[in-house]
Amino acid sequence: MDYACAKGDCGPVSAMVRHFYPLDGRLENMGRITRNAFSSPRADQQYLPATHPGTGRVVSVYAAYETFDLHPETEGKVLVLLDVIEAAPLERRMELVTAEEMAGALGEAGRVALYGVFFAHDSNRLTPQSDPTLAEIAALLGGDPALTLFVVGHTDMTGGVDYNMDLSRRRAASVVAALTGRFGVAPDRLAPAGVGPLAPVADNATEEGRALNRRVELVRR
Repeated sequence: MDYACAKGDCGPVSAMVRHFYPLDGRLENMGRITRNAFSSPRADQQYLPATHPGTGRVVSVYAAYETFDLHPETEGKVLVLLDVIEAAPLERRMELVTAEEMAGALGEAGRVALYGVFFAHDSNRLTPQSDPTLAEIAALLGGDPALTLFVVGHTDMTGGVDYNMDLSRRRAASVVAALTGRFGVAPDRLAPAGVGPLAPVADNATEEGRALNRRVELVRR
């Protein structure tokens, strides 16, 4: 148990519960939690959130005796609001990698993995969310006129090897086309390539692993 309170120790709840009160006064989801629940709990109120030590799942229970007489369906009854929150680890893979960080990784390992290049589902169409990372790649190349790169597309295993090999090649080509067409990079400095699911960095059996495997890498030529 993380915390518990009862009666006046829980403090005022009007701000928290106002969200559940319908503007037109009608009940919704009769027999379940309704939007007018806890519109005016004046009697006993109890609150308890608890975290499961193994799964990290949080269960929050708020109960109160409803005294508001606008709706006879709820007046004089104990109402319970139950929330279950599934915990998930924070992922660093979506962070923007700066041109300076790219240069450092290329100098140390000859490659850098990027997770800020986004495509439409099952497509090689770049989304606007990719532009910050594309701009950093252009800045990287602008800061080192002698640098040439392979742009390598990687996928997870969903859909089969042949499908993903083709998808990864098309995605790499789209990145090169965007950099040369919209960001002014000379075409002879970039070469697209795709290896599909053949170079995983994590287990394709989990969604977390598949997300890590879907990436674009820059490799020094």
